[in-house]
Amino acid sequence: MNTALDQADSALSAAQQLIEAGQLAEALPQLETAIAGFEGAGESYGLMIALKVASETNRDLGHLETALEQVKRAHGVLIDTKPDAEQVADFASEVGSVYAQMGQLVASRIWYVQGLYGYEGSGRTLDTAHNLTCIAGLDRAEGAEDKAQEMLAAAYDLYEAEQKVDQMIQIRLSMAQGLVAQGNTETALLYLTQAHHSAEELGEQELLGTIHQQLALVQAQLGNTDQAGEHLIQAKKFFATVGLWEDASFADELLFSLQKSQESGW
Repeated sequence: MNTALDQADSALSAAQQLIEAGQLAEALPQLETAIAGFEGAGESYGLMIALKVASETNRDLGHLETALEQVKRAHGVLIDTKPDAEQVADFASEVGSVYAQMGQLVASRIWYVQGLYGYEGSGRTLDTAHNLTCIAGLDRAEGAEDKAQEMLAAAYDLYEAEQKVDQMIQIRLSMAQGLVAQGNTETALLYLTQAHHSAEELGEQELLGTIHQQLALVQAQLGNTDQAGEHLIQAKKFFATVGLWEDASFADELLFSLQKSQESGW
């Protein structure tokens, strides 16, 4: 006869199979059975896994309050079981992420910073950079662009130390967007040019499209409409090359708008 623990294991396995098949809502009852079973059996590891999977599933379904409660429970179970585990920072960061999705920026920052300290303490450079980027996003949402730039610059340095060129490009793009919003087009242009060179070396077509589109916006803001148009043509080409038709269409719309502005004497 199956024990409660066996039943919990079976329920978790069944839930994971349903999730793999895309049947998220159908997996929830099995996950609740697994959570109750592991908790009743005093199996902390199984309980953490079940709570984590349930939180991710509910988040995908848009049940953010439930997802938040479950990931916070998982974090608490791990703290009680093994407070020095590296995964404590992962759970804290996940809580921060859910809070951010809910628009609760203050709570999100508190949890992201907890995760940041955990990553820094265990020397997890890439995860540290990730949390710095997330905190920068919170700063930006609160209108503190200077702080956001500081966080992004720190993240960039960490990615550079690890030679993560893709992430370096993404950070430069984000920094440039914030600088353009502040009117600092000169530095934004420098960052976008750096990103463009790196993306060319990698042959990243999608990134090149995004960079050309951003370059177009900066050049337009500087009044260089011919250069802006050239960048939009390039953006459209790169997006089309990788089948990003909506992005290509948007670049085309921007180009049309730019041309109309030129005709009206902009």
